[in-house]
Amino acid sequence: MLQDLLLISLTVSAVILLFLPLRSLLRRRYPVARLYVVWLILALRLIIPFRWEWENAPVRVPAPPMADTVVSPRPAPAAPAEPLPEKSLSLSALLPRIWALGAGGLMVYHLGAYFLFRIRIRPYLIPLEEGARKSFFVKDPSVYRCPAVKGPMMLGYFRPVILLPETDYTQEELMAVLLHERAHFRRGDMWYKLLLLLANAAHWFNPLVWWMVKKAEEDLEFACDELVVRRQGLDFRKHYSSAILKTVERSEQ
Repeated sequence: MLQDLLLISLTVSAVILLFLPLRSLLRRRYPVARLYVVWLILALRLIIPFRWEWENAPVRVPAPPMADTVVSPRPAPAAPAEPLPEKSLSLSALLPRIWALGAGGLMVYHLGAYFLFRIRIRPYLIPLEEGARKSFFVKDPSVYRCPAVKGPMMLGYFRPVILLPETDYTQEELMAVLLHERAHFRRGDMWYKLLLLLANAAHWFNPLVWWMVKKAEEDLEFACDELVVRRQGLDFRKHYSSAILKTVERSEQ
């Protein structure tokens, strides 16, 4: 398994090295959503590194017949037993443990930080808009004001909510912000980020994968911006830009 993982990491790294220099050029010529799909394919390949083999192959090569052996009527005398040498941990046995420690540590760190953040902000949540639910899943996330966050965000997977900071958005800017966060929800970006996290954890030893995850998250935001401002007028774009500027100023405080 670890050999397959290293092989996939190497081949995907070659694709990343070829793709990243073209990223800026492609963003000027094509919608960012197409880059989004490229990152998605690479992330899927990184977390499915196994080579599939048919159990019942259509063509089988028979094993060569075994030569007849002559059985001695009397067993040969057993050699005197020697004490077995103490077993030492070989490199081939140590590497999978190191990989599992790194992958598990990264997942525990991120998921632990996520659940601690949810616990920490719970007392600060102020309901603003009630969402809509269908069975277990959410059709439209609820909106909360949360002084503990510095920028708008969506939190959760099966029942996500939208959190807004204590920022003096105008009504038009607030509408633009909510459109942005609801675009993330419609696109399933929370699951996309989880996929990137899994790819990053499986290949924590590869700096190019860390770089890929960073650029993929940037393109995720740009693709969402493109979706929100598409077919919108100049006034809406001005309010949208103003909301982004206020969010950046708030996050830097």
